[in-house]
Amino acid sequence: MPEDDVFEKHRSSCFYNTTLEVKLRMHGVTALIICGVATNYCVESTIRDAYARDYDIFVVEDCVATLWEDLHKATLRNVEMFYGTVMALQKLKDAIGAPG
Repeated sequence: MPEDDVFEKHRSSCFYNTTLEVKLRMHGVTALIICGVATNYCVESTIRDAYARDYDIFVVEDCVATLWEDLHKATLRNVEMFYGTVMALQKLKDAIGAPG
């Protein structure tokens, strides 16, 4: 969509060598809803970088995935223990009053 900001990343974290943090700070964003592929690599790298930058983190457990179920579960457990909140998409929608 024309009003969306698009960030091209070349490493595992969305924060590394991109303008993502600048844009988020410009818009006053303090919380991130995380979805993506490679839960145990790209998603977790982004989560760790976001946490180090003091963002509140919400990982949508049914909107992240990887090829290895054990590593997927380990990342979600790490998030629950150290970095933020893990929840299903429907629970998130209910919490923010989103339709459907």
